Amino acid sequence: MEDSDFKKPSVAEGPRTWWHWNNGHVAREGITADLEAFAAVGIAGVQLFYPSCTIPNGPVSFGTPEWRGLVVHAARECRRLGLEFCMHNCPGWSSSGGPWIKPERAMKVLTTADTRVKGPHRFDGILPKPPMRLDFYRDVATLAFRAPQPETGLEPIPIRATTADGANGSAVFDGDPETFVELEPALSGRPCYLELEYERPISARTLKFEAPGPFWWQNKGRLEASDDGVVYREVTAFTFCFGFETRVVTFP
Repeated sequence: MEDSDFKKPSVAEGPRTWWHWNNGHVAREGITADLEAFAAVGIAGVQLFYPSCTIPNGPVSFGTPEWRGLVVHAARECRRLGLEFCMHNCPGWSSSGGPWIKPERAMKVLTTADTRVKGPHRFDGILPKPPMRLDFYRDVATLAFRAPQPETGLEPIPIRATTADGANGSAVFDGDPETFVELEPALSGRPCYLELEYERPISARTLKFEAPGPFWWQNKGRLEASDDGVVYREVTAFTFCFGFETRVVTFP
């Protein structure tokens, strides 16, 4: 490669950029303005990407005739300006999503359910089916082992679960993965919490929760404990960043 190639690279060697059409907020004039600006600063090509990320709906819905017409316009403008035009081929960061992908061929996650029995005796029964999505589940393994201390007792169930605004939060321990408790963001100093009350002191070492809604900013929280419901002490802090994320936090 000659020195001149570095100073003025060809389209094949130039930089590309992701080009977001944010949840339908797009117009012909904006498309042309974006692409002309890219060409003016030396961008050699774009990859059209269509994110939503909780952004309110724009005037052009994905996949409509109007949307497809704008894609054609963008491709023609790229040809006019000498830019390479690419499109993200599927929904999802892995480029593997789409309605043609059936659950049995989609990405999967291991899910579990447990049955506690008191021995020694012969167990004869039907094991519960673990939580599933899209009615798809396949057995992988059945494991039997002696429960470690102090987990020989049943998992304690709160007698009451309450949110900061006084709403019932019992859905967090009903065993149904499709139900959840929605907490409003902590704004202007207003607290945001879920309080669990137990009949007696409990031993615990793990906090597990799954955020069922889409969000794309960093969220911070902390687990606190109290013996009297008045004075609380911090047990551990946690952070999560993406929606639909299961978090497991351990502590002494």
